[in-house]
Order: sequence, then structure tokens, then C-alpha cells
Amino acid sequence: MELENLQVSDQELRYYKVIQNDPIMRSNYLMLKEVIRNLKNEWANEQIDKAPLLSIQEVAVRFKVTKATIHNWIKRGIITGKKMGKGRYFDEKEVRDSIDRFKGYIVRP
Repeated sequence: MELENLQVSDQELRYYKVIQNDPIMRSNYLMLKEVIRNLKNEWANEQIDKAPLLSIQEVAVRFKVTKATIHNWIKRGIITGKKMGKGRYFDEKEVRDSIDRFKGYIVRP
């Protein structure tokens, strides 16, 4: 790496020279860099997995059914949600998977 082309502070330059000259510091630096990269990847994956939860009304609109149908599915155990306060909220992917699993079995009682 050419130091002349970098725009770094004097302190950063001193750290860089120390890391390059000290094998223990260099290995610690590389290990820390790898840990930070892994944490960033894990955080990015968690952000992707965190889809917003849907209310009963939003699930009904999304799947083009009535709120009564959603309540019926909850009562029959076809879908489950997370109870928070007075409301119940659903992960869209879980609802889709549940409906796909019970497709053909969802009939009127």
C-alpha cells in the first residue's frame, strides 16, 4: 500500500506504521478486522430478516379476506400471531407459509 496516496491523519499514519512493524499487532489487527466484518454481515442479515409485523386488518387486506376470516383462522390454529397488548400481530412470511400448508384444508366448519 502506498502511504503517499492516502489521506490520513498523522495519528493514523503512526498506527499504521506500528501495525506493519509489529507482527503481534498486525495479527490482532487482522483478527479484529475479520470480527468486525462478520458482525456487519450478521447485522445486515438480521435487518433483512426483521420484516414489520402486520395487524389483523393489514393481514386481511394483504390476503384479500375479511377480518372475521382472520379471527376464524386464529381460532382454528391455522395462523398464530404474537399477542402484544390488546392486539395480535403477524409476520407475513409465517402467515403465507401457514396458508400454503393448510391450502385445501381451509373449509367452512
